Amino acid sequence: MKETRKMTSYKIVFNPYQKEWQRQYRKTAKYHEWRTKALKKQSIKAKELKQQVVNHYGGQCACCGIKEICFLSIDHINNDGYLEKIGKINRPSGYFMYKKIITKGCPKDLQIMCFNCNVAKQHNGGECPHKTK
Repeated sequence: MKETRKMTSYKIVFNPYQKEWQRQYRKTAKYHEWRTKALKKQSIKAKELKQQVVNHYGGQCACCGIKEICFLSIDHINNDGYLEKIGKINRPSGYFMYKKIITKGCPKDLQIMCFNCNVAKQHNGGECPHKTK
């Protein structure tokens, strides 16, 4: 964004009048009402996509079998999730992450794990303590 803002075309398109108008508009009730509705719609869509991804990968934690969707998360089977971070400033999360997984055709190198098993796997050298016992 810093480089973009330095460009002449950006300065012409987003002149000071427009910037001030946007600042004032974002303080209005109309904007807050629209923003609330938009975020609610996006949240619903993200939940639908998450449900779709979870159902594709079996609907439960691959380790302990928990089925409560609010506890479930995406896990890289080969512990190579860090490779997606290399050279990127932001990684997709939520709606965009589920959309990316669906677009890729639900890759086989992912699985569903509950958050506890996922974090325990990370801190236990790549294997969940449930499996080592």
